[in-house]
Amino acid sequence: MQREKAAFETIDDYIKQFPPEVKEKLEKLRTVIKDAAPDSVERISYQMPTFYLQGNLVHFAAFERHIGFYPAPSGIEEFKNELAGYKSSKGAVQFPIDKPLPYELISRIVRFRAGENIAAAAGKKKKKITIRRETEKDFEAVHRVVKAAFEKAGHSNGDEQELVGRLRKSDSFIPELSLVAEHDGRIVGHILFTKAMIGGSVSLAMAPLSVLPEYQNQGIGGKLILEGHRIAKKLGYRSVILVGHADYYPRFGYSPAGRWGIKASFDVPDENFMAAELVKGGLDYVSGIVEHAAEFFIESTS
Repeated sequence: MQREKAAFETIDDYIKQFPPEVKEKLEKLRTVIKDAAPDSVERISYQMPTFYLQGNLVHFAAFERHIGFYPAPSGIEEFKNELAGYKSSKGAVQFPIDKPLPYELISRIVRFRAGENIAAAAGKKKKKITIRRETEKDFEAVHRVVKAAFEKAGHSNGDEQELVGRLRKSDSFIPELSLVAEHDGRIVGHILFTKAMIGGSVSLAMAPLSVLPEYQNQGIGGKLILEGHRIAKKLGYRSVILVGHADYYPRFGYSPAGRWGIKASFDVPDENFMAAELVKGGLDYVSGIVEHAAEFFIESTS
């Protein structure tokens, strides 16, 4: 159905060439992408609708029998299990034009790609950042990083560095999910995921995420989050919950936890208590009050 190669200047120009039923799907697809990556910019590239965010994010195009969606090879690889029912190739997937489009899956792919692009762009501004598993030799450096990261944070109680130490000794600690970011041999960031329960279901709690002040706003936090998600999925975990900034974490797939009927055991604004599915349906049939490790609620007396 892709028409003759006209010189499209805008996505509106591209969409208006199609019949009404196809236009409707393309407009919905356009909206889903924009909602998932609100800072992206619309363009025409390769004569296809394109969304740009620190580089090309995704493209789409309509053909006679399918709508092509192009989230780069990394987007296809990350969601290969969920895309298994569709014809795909390196960097592209075909959604049958006579079937409903999987908009929720598309949204998650776009958010993943946005996180990738943001982290990659930030990485170009600094020397190479290595993300690796924390070792015992890192404990002192991690303590300094966490303390410095939260020292001037208005929402901090000053206990975050001690919390990390308590969680390492707890039954909820997962060594593979205590990660550090390293630059030229110096630890500049840290992230920790620990076991949590929602009703009778196992989940993960992300906290704290710490980056040295002079390294903040350079994509290091995003690198830590994405690597943590990758490892957590590999270990078989299906979801993560956190308390955090409502404008930051949605770019990594997080939404208010209330949409799943998940509640905190303490007072926190709904928009700051968030959850993310690491796999499709990771929070299906999951609801209730989150049980964090007890160590979260024990403040240091030192």
